[in-house]
Amino acid sequence: MYDYIIQKLDTIKCDYWDIRLEDTNTLSLNLENSEFKVQKNYYEGLGIRILNQGSWGFASINQLNKSSFDEALCHAIRLSKIKSNKIQINKYKKQKYKDKRKDIEIDLEVWTNRLKKIEKITKGKYIISTAFNLIHKDTYSIFLNSEGSSISQKDNFSYCGPRIIAKKGKILQSWTDRQGKLGIIEKLDNLEDMAINAKNKVINLLNAKPCPKGIQNVILDPQMVGVFCHEAIGHAAEADIISKGDSILEKLIGKQIGNNEVTIIDSPNEKNGFGNINYDSEGVKAKKVVIIKKGIVNSFLHSRETSKKSNEKLTGNARASNYNNFPIVRMRNTVMLPGKHSKEDVFDLKTGVYLKGMKGGQVKTLDGKFMFAAREAYNIKNGEIQEQLRDVSISGNITNTLYHIEAIGKDYDPTGVGFCGKDGQSIRAGDGGPHIRIKNILLG
Repeated sequence: MYDYIIQKLDTIKCDYWDIRLEDTNTLSLNLENSEFKVQKNYYEGLGIRILNQGSWGFASINQLNKSSFDEALCHAIRLSKIKSNKIQINKYKKQKYKDKRKDIEIDLEVWTNRLKKIEKITKGKYIISTAFNLIHKDTYSIFLNSEGSSISQKDNFSYCGPRIIAKKGKILQSWTDRQGKLGIIEKLDNLEDMAINAKNKVINLLNAKPCPKGIQNVILDPQMVGVFCHEAIGHAAEADIISKGDSILEKLIGKQIGNNEVTIIDSPNEKNGFGNINYDSEGVKAKKVVIIKKGIVNSFLHSRETSKKSNEKLTGNARASNYNNFPIVRMRNTVMLPGKHSKEDVFDLKTGVYLKGMKGGQVKTLDGKFMFAAREAYNIKNGEIQEQLRDVSISGNITNTLYHIEAIGKDYDPTGVGFCGKDGQSIRAGDGGPHIRIKNILLG
């Protein structure tokens, strides 16, 4: 089949072609209120792109045989000839890379029993609902293109997250945690400790004070900083969004938009980074991108198409969630780099609020407005962490907030775990940073 594909593609006339072959095993264990569900899925398929006279044609199949491939190839060629969009892409040198294939075996009975024991830990007073989701995904992919590249990669990751809901009187609170690791499932940290922590955290929230409203000085932990970098900066730096005129960062390359201590990068290789990759879905070696350097907008995230259009270097940021999707500009690990302040310096506040962990939020990349809710928060008085608060959120404008960052810690945690959704595709992504202090931000 492999040789047949190459022979067929070598006979077609076009400006460029590439093809991605994948097979994936997914195991999902879900235990919700003592009801257990197990799902095992296997799929294989192929996605092919044809660039012909300035227009893309894309087709995919989920049956790897000659007749299905011939049909998909003809369909992609037809689509590429419908109209000319004047699309051009950056060429790239031939790449040869091969991961060793290694399927990971999982003892289903062991993990089923372990999750049941973990659920028992979380039962108790005030707890009205528990859910635990454990996912392992094992993908092997082959990328080929008309430039002669041949790239074989494995992508194995495990993910676990508890969700616990508690109620006391009329007060209802929830706590969601998560951790994800690349590689074998055994790399996940102690899940029992995570479950106990989740139970304690949600009960503590029942007794927390309501959040005060108004302008406050705040401290964000690495998780909050990471999600701010991803949502508020990373998406605004995606070149396809910029090309549509939907980003506040458009035309700001070289402009100061924040404190000169602020440096935000998108990195494909962080220690324990959940978004680590070697090559993107266009066969481009993934490189570090410095989005903001010392408060100045420095660079954007690119695909082959957007880098050609803007005359910027390739960055390796084109990613597809699977063979069935067209690659689009996506992040890897989006983080703020550490600063020069000790943790004691960062917490040097007479009054303020300390926010930890992200609960949810939204960003408008066009005007830079954002709102983020924290999982937990605490009053700060004279540099000391005081009573806990609940239902805390911050809101503001991206550039104003970057200017109002007063202190960036020396500490650094790039291990934030997430799944980023865009244009109907979901991919794993990491984030993180140090503790930071921001003045005059709206709390609610």
